[in-house]
Amino acid sequence: RDVGDISHGSRTAKTEAIARQLKAFVSRFMPDAMFKSALTTQDMYHNGALTLMLLAKDEQSAGAPYSLDATAEMVRKQMTREHIFSQTPNCTFASGGFADETDYVEHLHTFGNMTLLSKSENSKCNNKAVHTKLTETDLYASSIYAEPRALAADYGARGGAFGKSDIEKRSLNLADYVGARWAIW
Repeated sequence: RDVGDISHGSRTAKTEAIARQLKAFVSRFMPDAMFKSALTTQDMYHNGALTLMLLAKDEQSAGAPYSLDATAEMVRKQMTREHIFSQTPNCTFASGGFADETDYVEHLHTFGNMTLLSKSENSKCNNKAVHTKLTETDLYASSIYAEPRALAADYGARGGAFGKSDIEKRSLNLADYVGARWAIW
């Protein structure tokens, strides 16, 4: 109803009034803190906007927007969402910094545990351990996407560490990026 009222009034309302009404609407239904919380703690794997958000972050990591040809190539190779920690656990929970299976599952579909890969790259990773994905040269390190390559480089530079706390930090960083990239005000 509120959006309908704003839309109907837009024919005669001043820009400042529309902006004030939109800001009030957003504040009531999805304030910034709630948005950031949702991005860092909710199931992002099934979120329809996940691929777009990850692609925008990937372009930032690449240092420039992808050209039309590069984007077409990514579409041709089929963009997929990849779980860094696999959907089927293949490590001891403690080694990944997780208290138990419940803790693992609670972090499985979060933003920080997601990255983009082409369909064939994702198939190669098929439930491999995080260490393997991040160290084998034909997996993340050679991806057509910048973020997986950066993850692999960072993993090596940090001495082979990636766990629950990294998922949480990455979730916060991604949420900050998305909040700044698509900020309303």
